[in-house]
Amino acid sequence: MSFEIKTLHRKLISGLATVLPAATNPDELPAVSEVKDEYIKKLADSKEDYKVDSCENKFYGINFNTDKPNYLVGVRTETEIADLSSFEIPAGDYAEFTTDKKSRLELDQFIGGAYAEIMSSNDYNINGNFNIEIIDCLVENHDKEFKVLIPITNK
Repeated sequence: MSFEIKTLHRKLISGLATVLPAATNPDELPAVSEVKDEYIKKLADSKEDYKVDSCENKFYGINFNTDKPNYLVGVRTETEIADLSSFEIPAGDYAEFTTDKKSRLELDQFIGGAYAEIMSSNDYNINGNFNIEIIDCLVENHDKEFKVLIPITNK
């Protein structure tokens, strides 16, 4: 599994957020994928409303941990939007992985493989408790590739 290194500027993502079920083994991953699918569909159903506040033409999914696993789907905004959840993506280096898979479960398995790839790398460490999904292909239902970006540092 190959990846490219991308340097990102700070971004604010605003949208819908939920707490995910905890998946402590592979058998529990389908339940996580189901909840993510549900929230992506909610975003897709209201995508025109989100585009009004968006400052770029992309849709994001953010997997992040507080005391529980969370998922936020939304768009990049300049400021926080009332009644929406927000997540600030810090500036830094990210490993970007790309796939043409479309099944949510396959995508979550792909993300797991991406983490394994970085953990086995001689050059990089994981640098955060979140990742960024570019979910245009799921929201717009077209052939763009799915991308996941994982924060990294040099070893």
